[in-house]
Amino acid sequence: MGTLPALPLLLLLLGLGLRAPQAQGLPVNITFKKCQIMVKEIQQLLNMITLRPGELDPEEVGILTDESNWRANLDAFLNAIIHFQKEDVSKIERNLRAFKLTPTSAEPTAPPISIEEKDWDDFGRKLDKYLDVLCPIFARSEMTTVSNKP
Repeated sequence: MGTLPALPLLLLLLGLGLRAPQAQGLPVNITFKKCQIMVKEIQQLLNMITLRPGELDPEEVGILTDESNWRANLDAFLNAIIHFQKEDVSKIERNLRAFKLTPTSAEPTAPPISIEEKDWDDFGRKLDKYLDVLCPIFARSEMTTVSNKP
């Protein structure tokens, strides 16, 4: 042990051995402002990857904009994104996964959106419409949290 006093050595050993685990998978509170930044980044990436012109049918728009289905639709996008090897897809996936860590109490009222497998245009058009509903959800959640504080 030499000349090093026991207490500082013990504190050093405890400090090295008892590090807090990384906060992976824990709920994340995404603020309205953070949501806007993340959505804008996804939209910019979608704009860089050319989409063929096309329209969504009214039923698809209804499913994508139904706020009670936001989590189920998010899962559908995360399941579909693994089929694409396009540049910048990992950045889109990273942002979508961050939304996944946000707790929700909403119960889906309909099945999630259906995305054609390996069809980038279908994925991109639907994701773009879906992004329109995300930030208003987080804005209301943020206002509810603030109003519920004592």
